[in-house]
Amino acid sequence: MELVAQDLRRSYGPLTVLDGVSLRIGRGEIVAILGPSGCGKSTLLRLLGGLERPDSGRVLTAGEAPAGSLSPLAYVFQDFALAPWRTVAGNVALPLEHLAMPADERRARVADALARVGLDDFAASLSAPALRRHEAAPPSPARSSSIRRSS
Repeated sequence: MELVAQDLRRSYGPLTVLDGVSLRIGRGEIVAILGPSGCGKSTLLRLLGGLERPDSGRVLTAGEAPAGSLSPLAYVFQDFALAPWRTVAGNVALPLEHLAMPADERRARVADALARVGLDDFAASLSAPALRRHEAAPPSPARSSSIRRSS
């Protein structure tokens, strides 16, 4: 599945945050959006994730969603919203707990997601200490990965 943004524009009152942003993210591609505070990174992600509508332009998906995905898009909020009393694995498993899924499958998905972001060694750690030790790859991308596997 591809994600395509075409000529996005988004303003809040008189402030134009995005103007003419276009991009194409191919299947399995990993993209980083970098920029200074206030430049529109979070606004772009909200538009791509369908949480807001652009003033003009459009966001499209092309192709089939990955097999077995629960949703074609997953969104990880800027505030990681971790439950500090849960382990790293417990936080990653959180979005899977409401699904009718065997416990073994849930554990396997969580283990796979943690391994893909290099946090498998921290699975049994409480979330806050693990984040301090491994700030480069916090568990929230793994939480998203446990929902939908891109392959």
